[in-house]
Amino acid sequence: MAHYDPLVQVLRQEITAHGPVSVAQFMNLVLGHEDHGYYMRQDPFGQGGDFTTAPEISQIFGELVAGWLIDTWYKLGAPAKVVLLECGPGRGTLMVDILRVAQGVPDFIAAIQPTLLEISPTLKARQQQTLSPYTQYCAAPQWIGSIEELPSDMPLLVVANEFLDALPVHHIVKRGDELRERKIREDAERFVWEEGGCDVPVDQAALDSAKDGEVIEISPQRSAFINALASKMDGQSAALLIDYGYRDHAAGETLQALLRHKFCDVLDHIGEADLTAHVDFGAVMRAAQQAPDMHAYFETQGEFLNRLGGVHRAEMLVNAARTPQQKKDIITGYHRLTHDSQMGTLFKVCALVRGEVPLAGF
Repeated sequence: MAHYDPLVQVLRQEITAHGPVSVAQFMNLVLGHEDHGYYMRQDPFGQGGDFTTAPEISQIFGELVAGWLIDTWYKLGAPAKVVLLECGPGRGTLMVDILRVAQGVPDFIAAIQPTLLEISPTLKARQQQTLSPYTQYCAAPQWIGSIEELPSDMPLLVVANEFLDALPVHHIVKRGDELRERKIREDAERFVWEEGGCDVPVDQAALDSAKDGEVIEISPQRSAFINALASKMDGQSAALLIDYGYRDHAAGETLQALLRHKFCDVLDHIGEADLTAHVDFGAVMRAAQQAPDMHAYFETQGEFLNRLGGVHRAEMLVNAARTPQQKKDIITGYHRLTHDSQMGTLFKVCALVRGEVPLAGF
């Protein structure tokens, strides 16, 4: 195994000072430490990184998301000014696709204030570079580090693609009538698992679904993020959340580490591998619906993209392709996004809006 040594030293100091760390604390440190965190010091996206997201697989993804945002904006009354927020924008590929499509809708591109929620200086610099050719067409992009920095007097159009999966989770183990929390400690210069006391609230539905000895995975931080986002959304706001996950709480751990497009042990390659966990969309929707009149819509990614006209768009691109390889890449990319054996069923789409609005794709 090969760890990123400065981060390992931080983890050891934390364990020495305060005892074993929870999975959530581990994820916070490994991914977000201000100096040595995984996202803070590198670009993990694309073929040369550790994973590839939907916008990099096919331009169709970004084009359809852009179309959804524009259609939703009209359905919400076409507010004259609106914050277009992307959470966790990666390299900026999705935002570029959205702005490229938006150029064809003058009223929309004049209304939007592109805003990117990003904590990584490395990725922020990459996003600035990616977006620079498009800044002549719209308001200058702004960057924020938290939802609290959003203005409270403007509607929001939010998109978060593979953002929620990186928010920390706790691992709670059911042991008879007792709940224990999985934690990480050091043993002979190795990091190992142990179980300790649990003071994290667990809802009854999760308890009922778990058998003795099974892990219950919960994310208070994810719910808190959704609460904060919902509190900023007025009657002309909407959010589109896309990620791998499930709707009904399923017992068992989904925490995974990914290094150069291959899975590895969570406690190997600390700081070198990405860490994510599947999103409990049931919990996400419950958190959102604590806000007055908040409605949640839910669908698989494959069905969502197909309903937005993805097949037709793929056919148009294939017909316009200049080489057989271009045609193959278009077909392969869209298949990967939508087929049940690829991302089509594993990835889910959740939309949030105040009031009943006939949102496209659901």
